[in-house]
Amino acid sequence: MPTRFSLFLLVAAIACGCSKSGGKADAGAGSAAATTATKSAPEVQMDLTDISQKLNAQQYEQAVGTLAVLHGMPMSEKDKAVYDKQVQQTLDALSAKAAQGDQRALESYRMLGHMMTGR
Repeated sequence: MPTRFSLFLLVAAIACGCSKSGGKADAGAGSAAATTATKSAPEVQMDLTDISQKLNAQQYEQAVGTLAVLHGMPMSEKDKAVYDKQVQQTLDALSAKAAQGDQRALESYRMLGHMMTGR
């Protein structure tokens, strides 16, 4: 659906930091944004737990959106390993639901695959 794809593109653009704007006011705002964008390990873990809850509630687009936001954030090696494991578990869960005929799960599976491969 165009709405879901548009949402995915918006989340991906935000996660990648693709927006650029000029001006003197951005110099201070950039460092403040970097400070707030860095999440501590408990916050990342909470977001990853939230993904499992969203999958169980069949909120596939929101789960993929959360992974997209986390994808662009700086993480420790330990958090990155946990994140990668969650991505794989999410892909597996979406694949299983898609195999049962759930079209929303199939669309979310494809969006997550595109996000991870950059295509």
